Amino acid sequence: MRRLPPLNALRALEAAGRHGSFTRAAEELHVTPGAISRQIKYIEETFGLTLFERRAGALVATNKCVEYTRALSDAFQRVENATGKLLNFDRERELNLSCSMTFALRWMVPRLTSFHAKHPEWMMRMTAAVPPPRLIDGGDVDVFIQLNDGSQTDLEYEHLITNELVPVCSPGLLEAHAPLRSPADLARLPLLHSLLRPSHWPDWLATAGVENVDATAGHFHGTSALAYQAALQGLGAAMGQVAFVLDDLKAGRLVTPFKILVADNENFNFIWGPKERTRKVEEFHAWIMEQASAHAAEVRTVTANFLRLNKAPA
Repeated sequence: MRRLPPLNALRALEAAGRHGSFTRAAEELHVTPGAISRQIKYIEETFGLTLFERRAGALVATNKCVEYTRALSDAFQRVENATGKLLNFDRERELNLSCSMTFALRWMVPRLTSFHAKHPEWMMRMTAAVPPPRLIDGGDVDVFIQLNDGSQTDLEYEHLITNELVPVCSPGLLEAHAPLRSPADLARLPLLHSLLRPSHWPDWLATAGVENVDATAGHFHGTSALAYQAALQGLGAAMGQVAFVLDDLKAGRLVTPFKILVADNENFNFIWGPKERTRKVEEFHAWIMEQASAHAAEVRTVTANFLRLNKAPA
């Protein structure tokens, strides 16, 4: 086995030789000059060599030291270059997606198995921000999925999912307050709100023609996902975004006390990031559009018995 000094000792020697100073080498490596001196002394004693000489109070590298530190500098540079290539390769494989926490938990994550099975070569980096970042702050984001009307961005976007609203609660809560004969009876239930979507309850109640229910009363949660979880626990009635409560409605974990479906003024859009379009983004776009189309068909089936479809007030 070849006798090689420890990596820390080699780093100390390379920095000291390059700077011609133990002090400056210590500053670069965030250690003390004494630590640099000990590492170099270890190499000298191990190999029986003199690497630095003091002449007139100055530290001077020997010829062998100069030759060795040049080789070390070249070796470290090659390692740094190889590491950069490795990281760039990973970044080229990485798909950066920014979306809301609720979208990530209730729509995106349950479908990722399909994406990874179809495109195992791509790595997903999903940032679920609360609230979502401004589009201008996109940075390295490849794709945004955001709920908006399209007016908030100059970036190119496409409609992904129609945002439709319907009240939901647990079967137990509905049974405990039965009978609920009209939407006005919602005044008997605690309302669950999302702080990020405060207009959802007022919009739905206004469209349903309900006047005696305080649209701002009840319990407030940081995200819609938290409000839905509270509804599942029987804590009140949440204003469900159909895209996010569809599975719970199908499984019977949530029910709709009133089948009045209201289309929101904002929808979920696929927004192309500011970076150059790449194959991974194009393939993700094709995949998610297929998923959205299948989801829309499923929504139509599940909501086929809903009585009315109304537009939210402008």
